[in-house]
Amino acid sequence: MYISHSNRAVTIGILILARDEAALIGPCLDSVTEADEYLVADTGSFDGTPEIALQRGARVIHLQWNDDFSEARNEALQHMTTDWILVLDADERLTSSMQEVRQWIYHTNGEGSTVKIINRLSEEDVQLAVHHRAVRLFRRRDTFYYKGIIHEDIGPSITEIYEETALADSPITIEHIGTLPQQIQLKNKPERNKQLLLKSMELHPTDAFVLYGLGVTAVQQHRLDEAHHWFSLARDNVDANAAYRPTLYRDAIKALLAQNKPHLAEDWLQEAISNYSEYAELYILQGQSLSQQGLLGDALHSFQRALTASSEHYVSENGTSSYIAHTWVGETFRQLRQHSEALKSFNDALIDHPQYEPALHGFVAAAVELNVSEEEVAAHIESLWKEIDFPSAVILVRVYKQAGYHHSLAQLCVNRLSTPQAIYGLTIAWIHKERYAEANGMLHHLLQTTRLHDTERRLLEDWQAICAWQSHLQGKPTLIESSNWKPAVREACKLLTKSNKSNEFNKSTTSGKAHIHHYTVEHTEHPAETAHDKYDIHEIGSAPEFEGTNLIEIDEVLNRWMELLRDEALIQPLQKWAIHAESRDLDCAKALYAAGDIYSSAEMLLKAMAEQRLDAEGAMLLGELLMQKQHWQEALDLLEGARLLHTEQGEVDRDTVVRLDRMLALTYVRLSEHYLQQAIAVEPQQQAWEEQLRVIRLAIEQLSATPWELPRTTLQRRNIQLVQSEADRLSHRSE
Repeated sequence: MYISHSNRAVTIGILILARDEAALIGPCLDSVTEADEYLVADTGSFDGTPEIALQRGARVIHLQWNDDFSEARNEALQHMTTDWILVLDADERLTSSMQEVRQWIYHTNGEGSTVKIINRLSEEDVQLAVHHRAVRLFRRRDTFYYKGIIHEDIGPSITEIYEETALADSPITIEHIGTLPQQIQLKNKPERNKQLLLKSMELHPTDAFVLYGLGVTAVQQHRLDEAHHWFSLARDNVDANAAYRPTLYRDAIKALLAQNKPHLAEDWLQEAISNYSEYAELYILQGQSLSQQGLLGDALHSFQRALTASSEHYVSENGTSSYIAHTWVGETFRQLRQHSEALKSFNDALIDHPQYEPALHGFVAAAVELNVSEEEVAAHIESLWKEIDFPSAVILVRVYKQAGYHHSLAQLCVNRLSTPQAIYGLTIAWIHKERYAEANGMLHHLLQTTRLHDTERRLLEDWQAICAWQSHLQGKPTLIESSNWKPAVREACKLLTKSNKSNEFNKSTTSGKAHIHHYTVEHTEHPAETAHDKYDIHEIGSAPEFEGTNLIEIDEVLNRWMELLRDEALIQPLQKWAIHAESRDLDCAKALYAAGDIYSSAEMLLKAMAEQRLDAEGAMLLGELLMQKQHWQEALDLLEGARLLHTEQGEVDRDTVVRLDRMLALTYVRLSEHYLQQAIAVEPQQQAWEEQLRVIRLAIEQLSATPWELPRTTLQRRNIQLVQSEADRLSHRSE
């Protein structure tokens, strides 16, 4: 049954359910100013949301909140008076014009329409988003109502009365900014959603949509094992024709791959692809699963298949069948060491989307392997961008920073210093060029003139303290305003500058934290304290307070600084720290290894091993070095020791456990190859052994392709090459 058009003008009303959305309700209403009616149904705001809505010309009603979204929306529907209703959330914007909405309504005979919702994932890159469809535009009828305590939907009530064709996919688009990281941090929606879903499950224990929602919420709360449980239950109960079924498979597979469980993911993938063969994102996930198993050739075919599939009618990331697929193809070529092909694929991705950050990182990494100059790479990238403005240019700041393109970073930022992001980018460039005084000036300006979150302020103060320390070592003490620093930052900075000046660290201790204890003993007002007066830094409750801080807080600051230097691949400051802080040499060794100075690191790690101070992380790093040199038995001894230490340690980072398992597997198989080769040499007539050797070598090829080495940025890899070149030069000089 369809309704024919009348001659009178059709009216459109906007319905918004809101609570404590003062920061967002204004822009939401501003996006629909040409509607005939605006109704904001407030469910108990305390931040002035109703007042702002009234100022924007909306009608406001107040509803009692009973932990049921459908109940609230259905009550609000009773207050609407227009022919058609468009539903928005306060954190959404209508990106189509109201004129486009009216044109669609005029040309449709349906009862309702889906709209395309663009869920933004990045403030800087507007194309980085996931899109899906939902019924948001429909005729006002008493028979249409929402179902579901949460993740409510009005579509079923429409199709129960009219046939499926009563709903159509419209070209109308809505932008959803509630998925931006900063918005997610502001509100604890996952926990609220979980409680509502559990309440709904009590009423409908086998409702697959509720079970799926619990899985999604568990992912948002980083409880991936729990997510797999809910997704599996949803899979057992979902109707084969349910609109969300392909998304259920997608989300379940993503959760399994995040846990490095590709074999479990394969079961889901086979069923999903057999049912949804044109779902491009499934081929991306299949490629990722194969990559985790070291099957790079098969992974390449899956990523290339994604380029020919479509995701228009499925929940997908923007660019899945274009720049995202090209990027994964490029990354697979890079892992196969086919760098020319990788560069071409990354370039194809950038032609589609010049701001796509993974493609930019991949392009630079491949160019470095092909010895393309920094100037050529930067010129090509910036030519694709055409216009470079902040804040979107923050993407280029990160890319140049991770590549070690400090000249290009300075050039990018120096003419755009009206923005804080450009000032920070230039600061990092100056730090890498050891121009610490200039860097400090930039940091001081940012701290004095920019509104900062606590984490941002802490980062800038950390860099300021590091600049002060390095300026001191250069013999160019810099006047720094440190009165606003946290006390622990001030004391840590004093500790580093004093230790580098007089080498007052306790060199005999085996604890990486004991030098702080030594420092406080040397500088107490009561130098004659007895052994009973001393404090153990490992006992948090006993740590003494001084100048507003304590030993634990100072140590946390020092750890933070070492991580900063490691991530920025600043080798020289780490080397200086290691020289003057023997009690922290193990931490310095691990940071130097990650930064790219593998030779200095190896020497320090071997020294720690000789003194029986080597921990599991250090053993893995030495094991990696030995594997690269093909010393398999020695590597195995270290890696098995690392596993034993992990067992004693208890909870260990999941990625570390997976990497250690891969390293051990490759080492075991390599040793099997070695011993089998020896056996064949003794008894060459054993033809079965030759066949086993071929099987082992296939396993070696597959395991070698799994990501078992420490992940590194392009700059960290470049540092390894530079250190290697310098070592070779010194070796030739000595011959």
